[in-house]
Amino acid sequence: AKGEMAVNSIWLSGGGQMPQSAAFKNDADLVVAHSAFYEGLAKWSGIQYQSVPADLNGLLSDENQHVRLQLTDVQNSFELLLTPLKNRTIKQLTLNLGFYEKCLVAEITPLDIYKFWRSNKPILNLT
Repeated sequence: AKGEMAVNSIWLSGGGQMPQSAAFKNDADLVVAHSAFYEGLAKWSGIQYQSVPADLNGLLSDENQHVRLQLTDVQNSFELLLTPLKNRTIKQLTLNLGFYEKCLVAEITPLDIYKFWRSNKPILNLT
């Protein structure tokens, strides 16, 4: 507004201290991903970490109440999650879907699969 040059980036380096604990430490029992970022975050938080297996059924046990899963191949991941959801191995599936400046949070329970009376909507209409 003053006619001055715009700031197009900010570089932060050095200094600062790591917080003592992570914000989601009590939210998850296990982090499953293919990412050095998530592996480091899990290690820093004291949460168990493992790579995404081909079959998700081994992850879905009573000892892992809250699993954070990074979906890498979205189509195949949804297909892998559908069977345990139908078998009620998953009691609630929460998806955080981010795109551009928006985030859609979908909470799915096994009964939601059988809501055939709902019409399908494009994802952009769910904002």
